[in-house]
Amino acid sequence: MVHIDTVVLIVLLVGLIAVGVGHWRRAQRGWRLVGLVFVSFYGVGLVAMLAAHCVDILYNLILANRSVVDGSAFTYNWRTYSLLLFGVLLIERGVRVLLATRRFAAGDSRAHGEILRNAGVVLAITLPTIPIHAFFGVLISAWTSLALLVTALGSVSWVRGGLLGMDRSPP
Repeated sequence: MVHIDTVVLIVLLVGLIAVGVGHWRRAQRGWRLVGLVFVSFYGVGLVAMLAAHCVDILYNLILANRSVVDGSAFTYNWRTYSLLLFGVLLIERGVRVLLATRRFAAGDSRAHGEILRNAGVVLAITLPTIPIHAFFGVLISAWTSLALLVTALGSVSWVRGGLLGMDRSPP
């Protein structure tokens, strides 16, 4: 049987290749391509990892497996509901980031604000999880911070022709 982590890694790899090829085929080049691929991959990562999170929660709920946190059996309760809601909220933000990045790449300069807002919401949701689940909280918060930084630094310069003005390839 294939482990869920292997599935997530395969989806992430396929997603990275797909967004890279997609932006490249739409004539994105140089640093603009790098920035767009990074932010798109951020969206893919949110969708893939949190979809796996939700599948894992449902799998453990159906089989009434024991929690690794406290050893209790998975039952449908407030904790399970909130874990599923957490995943769904972040999946939805990942999809919004992907769609906004695609619009931004197509020339809609207002879409960068949507990318920033959605990544900001993800950061607001994940930062408080650091004391509860340090690995996940730090991983997603740091990745979100990088996506915010790339988008904020690149938004104006991508419109002008390249990330940080280093590239003058066509939009």
